[in-house]
Amino acid sequence: MSHTSPMQAIPLIALFTLREALRERLIRALVAMVGVGLLLVVFIGELLLNDSLLSRAVMLGFFLRLGSLFLMMVLVTFATARDLHNRALDLMLALPLPRGAVFLGRACGYFFCAWLVAGVCGLTLWPLVRTEAVVLWSLSLGCELLIMSLAAMVLTLTLGQAPFALTVTTGFYLLARSISALLLIAAQSSAQSPHWSTHLTQYALQGISWVLPGLDRFATGSQLLLEQNVWLPLWPILGETGIYLVFLTALGLFDFYQREF
Repeated sequence: MSHTSPMQAIPLIALFTLREALRERLIRALVAMVGVGLLLVVFIGELLLNDSLLSRAVMLGFFLRLGSLFLMMVLVTFATARDLHNRALDLMLALPLPRGAVFLGRACGYFFCAWLVAGVCGLTLWPLVRTEAVVLWSLSLGCELLIMSLAAMVLTLTLGQAPFALTVTTGFYLLARSISALLLIAAQSSAQSPHWSTHLTQYALQGISWVLPGLDRFATGSQLLLEQNVWLPLWPILGETGIYLVFLTALGLFDFYQREF
């Protein structure tokens, strides 16, 4: 790679990252996740009185969403931490390449993994719901996985320790997932009890919501039930994904260039 330009190096590093993830049994983990999800849906469906194919699809989609998010966060966090501790990152940085090419190459490799996971989840749901709804849900899940994969990578590079980084990433996801509900609760509390502390809490949550992605709109069960205007929810999701990918990339590159390896 001594005579490789940065633009040529990014896809090479991305493919290397993808091959590394496949060697780490990503496919086996995916198959196990899908298998457990199908068994759980069949078991829970037998317990429900008013069971239907769509209700099983929503339950399966909920499980696949959580499973794929956990899978990608664990994969990215521990792979990035391993790069930091076994000096693999030092070897890549020793090449005549800018640090940005290494960072973007690793990030693009994890993006490939995210789309692979989202595609497998979508194919699992395809026999249960309409094709357009499955495509919308899969694209939405893929966007969510892109955000969380890059967030896990940036946080691991910043914090250094995999368990701590995974905990912070999980907290970031839970907060981004529930910020809309927290805002609603704060607004109701402020209306019922106009105390300064409730207003302060509401303003603090509003400020936090401005810097968090609204992940509660990504890969929802209602998307699997849409029959009309299927593509309408996709455009805000794509716009929000683009904004946060640029923001996280800029944050990660700033920290990556400041760090001494």
